[in-house]
Amino acid sequence: MFPFIRIALSLALLHGSCEAGWVVDLPSTLTAQRGLCVVIPCHYQYPSGVTPTQYVGIWLQLRKSVRTQTIYNSSDSQSQRNRFRLSGQLEDRDCSLSIDNVRHQDSSTYQFRIELGGSSKYTYSKRVHLHVSDPTEKPTVSHREDVVEGREVTVTCTFLTNCTGTQATLNWLQFKPAKRSYLTNQGGDTERGLAVYQPPDLHSQLPASGETSRV
Repeated sequence: MFPFIRIALSLALLHGSCEAGWVVDLPSTLTAQRGLCVVIPCHYQYPSGVTPTQYVGIWLQLRKSVRTQTIYNSSDSQSQRNRFRLSGQLEDRDCSLSIDNVRHQDSSTYQFRIELGGSSKYTYSKRVHLHVSDPTEKPTVSHREDVVEGREVTVTCTFLTNCTGTQATLNWLQFKPAKRSYLTNQGGDTERGLAVYQPPDLHSQLPASGETSRV
């Protein structure tokens, strides 16, 4: 009886010592707006006795009744081409994940795994749940000049984003393409798109709105 208890206690202590040092800092929940981008802040720690020979970061997506999926693997070149990417440097223990052009199906639970070479690999038990809502921040479209026949008019679309390091694309909804258009960053999380039109007559329609996405 006593030897069995001693063995069980030793195994529990051994398991606890293996867990020690593997810590991840993640929010428990996060909300993102559909069509925008979101960053899941993540910072990890590993035991002081571990000497990394590589840094491979893996993000897993967990869904009910659906097999766990690897949505990002830093060692897989294919992962570099999808909407998921690391916004930090694994060498700096920054495992933050950026998701571009957020979709409703991204609403799920996410988990991080680090592989540092050899047997030094660990899937952190702490998880983050991402909730995706419908857009609440809509672009605003305006023009200062009066629309005069044959005269150029500049239309401005101002919109918000919440990710850095991504490039926005702006599609103007109108019948004819703009004479020219471009994007400017207004600092912080605000960007502005401008398009120049030259209406052929006073009845020309200017675009009523713009659609934005992140690439």
